[in-house]
Amino acid sequence: MKILAIRFSAMGDVVLTMPILKSVLKSNPELQMDVLTRKSFQVFFKHIERLNIREENIDLEFKSLTGLVHLFNQLRKEKYDLVIDLHGSLRSKILCYLFYLSGVAFATIDKGRAEKKKLLGNIRSNTKPLKHTLERYADVFRKCNIVVETEPLPQFGFKSSQIEKNKIGKTIKGNNWEQSIKIGIAPFSQHQLKSWPIERIQKLIELLVQDYKDQIHIFLFGGGQREMKILSTLQGMNSECIHIAGDVFNLAEQIEFMNQKNKARFLIKH
Repeated sequence: MKILAIRFSAMGDVVLTMPILKSVLKSNPELQMDVLTRKSFQVFFKHIERLNIREENIDLEFKSLTGLVHLFNQLRKEKYDLVIDLHGSLRSKILCYLFYLSGVAFATIDKGRAEKKKLLGNIRSNTKPLKHTLERYADVFRKCNIVVETEPLPQFGFKSSQIEKNKIGKTIKGNNWEQSIKIGIAPFSQHQLKSWPIERIQKLIELLVQDYKDQIHIFLFGGGQREMKILSTLQGMNSECIHIAGDVFNLAEQIEFMNQKNKARFLIKH
């Protein structure tokens, strides 16, 4: 059986698909699987054995309805037996419907929106916990009678290459950052209620620079045109010790940089 798994965004949700896709492939050695995601997120899946990454740039080339039809016409050439929609967005649902019209079965995620809405403002000591996102991803495969082992919970296991590790080491050494305190701040989220106000981020940075002065280097994480404008403003507060991570490292290098706990201290807040 050949499967197409779809998850476009957001970054955190895309990362959460990794252990489930790994578990599916491990538990079902006869399966073939492709993953369709944003070009910038493809790096998350490159280390997963037997998982093929679709190289289409969905945000640049296939954003409109016409673009989605064009994307579908490319994807249908792969003769998938099943489409797994792990996103449940308008775009992913349109793709699934097009596959359905061509005779390909699909299953889509249940995000539990009704349960979440009901829970808001109504939490009690006996409130039943909501289903974890990993289980919601796994359930999409289970709908199609595909085995997914989530006990014990699969490891995320992002693996950086030696190239990324060497680049980070060279950059840190070249900028004399070895002995400094390195703090990472990721101030953004797709949802406004999950984001810390930028004014508070500014105040936090002011306090950190004031307390640590020459001992500190702050790395700001984020992407996109709107976010980059805000990051540039934050960097302007003190360009000598405030750096935009994306200007220094690519995405894979940024992840490895965060993983180097013995070399950096990170405050990730959004």
